[in-house]
Amino acid sequence: MTTTTSTRWLKRGLHRSVALRAGPDGAPEVVKHYRSRGWLRRLGDRRRAERELRLLRELHAAGLHVPRPRGAERVEDGWELTAEWIEGARSVAELLRDPTDLPAPPELLARRLGTLVGHAHALGLAHGDLHAGNLLVDAAGEAWLVDVAGARLGPPLTDEALERDLVGLAADAREFTTLRQRQRFLVSWRRRLGAERSAPFRRADRLTTLELRARDQRREALLEHADRWTRPSGLCEERDLPGGRALVARCGAEGLLRDPGALQQLAARAAAGESKTRLGGVAVTLDGDPGASARWTTLGRAWQHGLPTLTPLALLRLTRGDTAAYVTPPGAEPDPEAKAPGVPRTNEALRERGFQFEGDGLWREADGATRLGPGCALRVEGCRG
Repeated sequence: MTTTTSTRWLKRGLHRSVALRAGPDGAPEVVKHYRSRGWLRRLGDRRRAERELRLLRELHAAGLHVPRPRGAERVEDGWELTAEWIEGARSVAELLRDPTDLPAPPELLARRLGTLVGHAHALGLAHGDLHAGNLLVDAAGEAWLVDVAGARLGPPLTDEALERDLVGLAADAREFTTLRQRQRFLVSWRRRLGAERSAPFRRADRLTTLELRARDQRREALLEHADRWTRPSGLCEERDLPGGRALVARCGAEGLLRDPGALQQLAARAAAGESKTRLGGVAVTLDGDPGASARWTTLGRAWQHGLPTLTPLALLRLTRGDTAAYVTPPGAEPDPEAKAPGVPRTNEALRERGFQFEGDGLWREADGATRLGPGCALRVEGCRG
């Protein structure tokens, strides 16, 4: 896709990227750019783009809240699928992390999201990647489903498939919502799905199983795919540096390093052995070798799954060794004397996952809140995370 001043990247991946740009009529549109790595997979980019276009048209015609599709076409370096932009929309994952400016009360949002997912399931939609990042809420508080690239419409879903989606969504929301809010989601989901199909999910033992499976899934997710924080992936973007390279985390703070000069400046300070610096008026902590890469992975996974941490910014791989950089809240300082049992918010979040805290890497903010920082380790069932 040709990048212009009117194009803003929303997500960059190895095989698909998503951007916002002005369409031919001047109205904003979402562009999904298919450009797979490897010539063999690239041959299927057209099929994937056109298949998603057809599915979006079917779902939109069925009244499901999905972006209105506009078309798919060949471009210079791949295929593009375009759809309307949902004004003011934010992902549920974003709203869970920052609920300070919700477009509607949490209870109403839970009901609308339950109705949306129930509608999708009633249509026989097997999404394949249903999570809080693929559910949106617009400025009016209406719920939307996006990213149906791997989805399919078919016969009624099995109880196992329905439970898999419900467990995944509950797992995403566990640390950010109350049990009552999750129950309201489920009630609305059952109503939209229909009494007959949702009957197995009315039993108390089935609801308990959903919650327990959700907790276990979140814990397992925290331990999996550690390499995604040490290679180019959906979580990290690789950039070149003089005498090395950097992995910049896609955590919302990467704009600090949008200017190549800022990244080089950060690398120079890391090479000089500094432990603190500032970028654009934002405090940044530098954590150098030995073990910087392993600590970066631990905090990256913890941040990814909603635990309170310093925000990963970049892993600098320089000639002198690795240095990890983290955005630090104003006034936050290491507090080696703090222990998890005495830190309610941190300890409660860890317990939700079945983890225990080890190490001396807790940081304390000016208001007394705590975050995990370099030096923390997470233990589960007698093993280090």
